[in-house]
Amino acid sequence: MIRFRRAVCACVAGLTLATFAGVGRVSAHAELLDSDPQPGAVLDTAPAHITLTFTEPVEISLGAIRLFDGTGSSIDVSAARHPDGNEAIVEVDLPALADGSYVVDWRVVSADSHPVHAAFTFQVGPESNLESGLLDEIISSNHSGSTASTGLTISRSLVTASIAVVFGGLLACGLGIVPFGRRQRVVIGASAAIGAVAGALAMPLEVGYTAGRSLGVITDGSAWRAVFDTTIGVAWVVRAVGIAVTAAVLLATRAHCRATWWRVLLGLGLAVVGIASAYGGHGATGRWHYLGVLLTMLHVSSMAVWLGGLAMLVLSFGDAQRDGVERFSSIALLAVVTVVATGTLQGFRQVGSWDGLTSTSYGKLLIWKLIAVAAVLGVAAVARAATHGRLVATRPRVEA
Repeated sequence: MIRFRRAVCACVAGLTLATFAGVGRVSAHAELLDSDPQPGAVLDTAPAHITLTFTEPVEISLGAIRLFDGTGSSIDVSAARHPDGNEAIVEVDLPALADGSYVVDWRVVSADSHPVHAAFTFQVGPESNLESGLLDEIISSNHSGSTASTGLTISRSLVTASIAVVFGGLLACGLGIVPFGRRQRVVIGASAAIGAVAGALAMPLEVGYTAGRSLGVITDGSAWRAVFDTTIGVAWVVRAVGIAVTAAVLLATRAHCRATWWRVLLGLGLAVVGIASAYGGHGATGRWHYLGVLLTMLHVSSMAVWLGGLAMLVLSFGDAQRDGVERFSSIALLAVVTVVATGTLQGFRQVGSWDGLTSTSYGKLLIWKLIAVAAVLGVAAVARAATHGRLVATRPRVEA
């Protein structure tokens, strides 16, 4: 029996890790849809503005539009703005430009918090004075910070894991699927603390990632303030606070975990975190805005119930009872179906059509994500059947 339990624990742990690796978030970054002037344009008169139009709303407080002349000298432009409040358009005013070549270097932040940047040239008058290799030099100097990027990736992963362990763990304990013992409380509390800290550190790391800075950016107060002025930053703060406060309150009142109000608070905390995740990523962008927020909330909630419950079962497998395992199996099945359904609908909302699944990079990544989910569910089905078979086989016989 001990060997069997160890095997099931290993299988479940591997399944959980495979799920985190295989169903990671697929991001569709903003793309430049149009620009004025056009890349490579030769103009008779100098433009008064540079206007960039993107496929989705973008943040400009962490980015900029820079202008260089043909020799690489920087030219002062106005602060970037969203004309008429349209967050998918970025515009700057230009001074009077002389005839010659110019390089436009732009960097914005997508709704999913990833920086997008590029550069192009235009020319005023018939003569070019663009120095050889200048465009490539400007593009290569405008790169994301590798160490900050790594730190940001780690922090995001920790936040995702924290949401799962905290909310899925609290639900499993509150429903009596696993004991609400000291070990479970320590794991949930530690996960909440890690998630809150990681969520907060993601803010300056976003600046480091965007501006090409090192991990030292976390000690820069201006970096914290810069992100807090963005929708993404506010959403991340709300999410970090939601994780920490929900865990603290519900752990402190664990004696009432069977009460309706306790479970309502758990649901509200998970809803807040799910909504914040939507506004901190792609869930709140694109068409059908409110549907996107709802789908993200359901997706995050179902992920937490499924993966957090699995993690808590692994932690408590020696104390788990057959009835609890079977009850969680039914809950997990509903959660998995919701994860797949909401993820598919969210992807369709983003790509806009079924053809977009095969004609866009986002759609292709989504297809691979669905294949990965199907593979994970296949493993889960085998593990579930084996576990149920063993549990049924070990039921005590009732003598006639």
